[in-house]
Amino acid sequence: MDGSIASLKPADVSVDEFQRLVMSDEVPDGVALCAVIHDGLRMDFVRLLIKTGALNTALLTDHGIVPKRTWAHAEKQGTVSAATARRLVRFMRIYGKAKQTFGAKAVMWLVRPTSALGGATPMALVEADPGARAVEILLGRIDHGVAA
Repeated sequence: MDGSIASLKPADVSVDEFQRLVMSDEVPDGVALCAVIHDGLRMDFVRLLIKTGALNTALLTDHGIVPKRTWAHAEKQGTVSAATARRLVRFMRIYGKAKQTFGAKAVMWLVRPTSALGGATPMALVEADPGARAVEILLGRIDHGVAA
């Protein structure tokens, strides 16, 4: 083994499998997901994720997870970069967990300031890994009925 990421590519996984990898807490799934997004993602695949409800374009662009210019460039090029793919995955994970926790009210929760996050909105924190982790921990606490 040379230490490189496995050779799994986006063409090797369905949208359903991709979503499962994103939401999984299993180590092999995390490794597989890294391989899938290593070179970025095709926009047609991203559009399928949007169509299934796994991604919300307005939340992504309006809250700076993916700047509008970056989104427009990706549309033009037909792919999102590996860095953008990582941001999409981070957002998908939080968005998916928020939908599991709050159902139809997930978007409302994501854009509302929350005292448990120091008055920040969850969306303001999702852009960076530490902030996304804080939001994920908070969602776990809410799911388990632990006072936030």
